[in-house]
Amino acid sequence: PGSNKRDYQIHTKPDRNWIAVASIRSTGLTASLGIGNYVTRQLATILGAPGVAAEKEIVTTKMPSVQHMVEEFHRTDGYVTLNGFAYKVTHPLTRLGWTHQSGLAASDGPVKKSPSVRSKL
Repeated sequence: PGSNKRDYQIHTKPDRNWIAVASIRSTGLTASLGIGNYVTRQLATILGAPGVAAEKEIVTTKMPSVQHMVEEFHRTDGYVTLNGFAYKVTHPLTRLGWTHQSGLAASDGPVKKSPSVRSKL
């Protein structure tokens, strides 16, 4: 999710074997290889020498379904909860789709056009 901060938010908590990567917006696609490289180096620092990582369990955060997040978005005035933290949904296209419950946010899934239907330009 985005945030009110301009820069990417990447925080490490070595005592908890934790790296949080947040506030990655549209530019994150271009920067994804650099972000991944940075996070990998941070992870190596936290877990120690090669071989140590295999001995430690890496716990990932299970993401709720899109439909669950859309329902929560409507119940909580634009917020979703991930891993116990509330995040305001700020991306304009996500807000638009979730507000109107269209595309992936539709209650019955994304709307698929029939191959025989042609849109007029």
